[in-house]
Amino acid sequence: MNARFLWTAFCALLLAACSGGPMVPLTADEQRNHSHIVHAQTGDAPTKIAYAGSPVSKTVAYINSAAIEPGASWLGANDIGAQSYGRWTVNAGETARIVPRLIFDYAPGRRPDPELEAQVRRAFKLWTRHLTGVRGYEFRTWTTIVEVGHQGACGGDSNALACVWDATDPANPHGLPILQIPAAQAALVASANSPITLLSTLAHEAGHALGYRHPVTGQPHAPSSSRQLMSPYSGDSVTIGPQAADLLGVGHTFWYGAALSPEYFGWWLDAAPTSNLRSLGSGVARHFDVAEVAGSTGVAANSVSVTSDSLTSDYVKVSAWVDDTPTPPEYLGRSELGSATWTGFLLAVDTSDYSPVGGRAELSMDLSALRLAATFDNFVSTADVERWADTPPLRYTLTENASGVWHDSLGRVDARFFAEFTPSGTVADPAYTAAGHLNDKRVGILGAYGATKED
Repeated sequence: MNARFLWTAFCALLLAACSGGPMVPLTADEQRNHSHIVHAQTGDAPTKIAYAGSPVSKTVAYINSAAIEPGASWLGANDIGAQSYGRWTVNAGETARIVPRLIFDYAPGRRPDPELEAQVRRAFKLWTRHLTGVRGYEFRTWTTIVEVGHQGACGGDSNALACVWDATDPANPHGLPILQIPAAQAALVASANSPITLLSTLAHEAGHALGYRHPVTGQPHAPSSSRQLMSPYSGDSVTIGPQAADLLGVGHTFWYGAALSPEYFGWWLDAAPTSNLRSLGSGVARHFDVAEVAGSTGVAANSVSVTSDSLTSDYVKVSAWVDDTPTPPEYLGRSELGSATWTGFLLAVDTSDYSPVGGRAELSMDLSALRLAATFDNFVSTADVERWADTPPLRYTLTENASGVWHDSLGRVDARFFAEFTPSGTVADPAYTAAGHLNDKRVGILGAYGATKED
């Protein structure tokens, strides 16, 4: 809802209130009983955030300089559904879009170039942020080989920035689309200070790799007069990325929709209905936008002086949450906490590549010390169901602060306790569940955990 609409609506209400004659002051009775108020929202007053006194950061934003696609590691998260594990139910979700799988093949003697790869990934993302599926298939990955610096690339054309070798060409040895970047252009492609026209050119070639055919002529280019991204000559396009008409050209292969930004990925645990803990989890949001400013400022999509990084925005936010009402500290005496152990699950995110990481959580308390020992181990990268980064167990010592939040001295882990109720509604155990956040920059992990007391 934009500001203009709000202002118009406000004026309309004001005019309606003033209709029928001049404004007159409210009487004393009207001022007292507020009878002039048309609507006021009612309900419970907001309570203090359960972890407001915690030093642990619950969310961190990162510039996505490598153009990492979280969808590659969260692919299929929607299929998890509501799976029960004891008293917990796990759910996960992702923004369902085509995931570009780019295989970079460098010429002998040429080292991999992360900046070049990021530019190419963003060029494909300009398309795949629209693409929701492949017609007639269930898979959602689209593989393209990217050859960099090979001799004879693009037929030896020294002026070519990039080109695509069609997958259907009988001479293509791989049977996959091949995007070629000649050696003379590789340094320019890799530069973050490259002109925006280069990104548009790469996006044009990505369209060919995605099988673009003009919906009317069936040709691999749109007419020059259309000014579309898929027009044949660099500089014809009036936009940096594909237009709706360009998407029609890949419509014979893909399903497509509106571009989404941000795209969301995450997983969470729902607690039992008899618990004062509602849910906990972690997630990723990728924001990728291009400022199409041609109409308002005169900056054109084919500009050679406006840089690519000045008009693109690519960043990721990783966050974690624990939701509902913890037991107040005054109800957690030594007799309720005692010498106990809580075990459960960690649902986290690897902050280097934004993939999901799972693990085991264990908290233990010594009645005499009133210290919590928190341990996280058995880490698994759920992207490939393998051990995550060979990380040894993470161990922390937590103490309670004045806000009732337990945390370690460096602000990496926090914890609070949540009550369990009997079916009749009475408190069975005020500290049955322990839950909190983990944010340890040393190992690059951010998430939330929940653990229940062992008998």
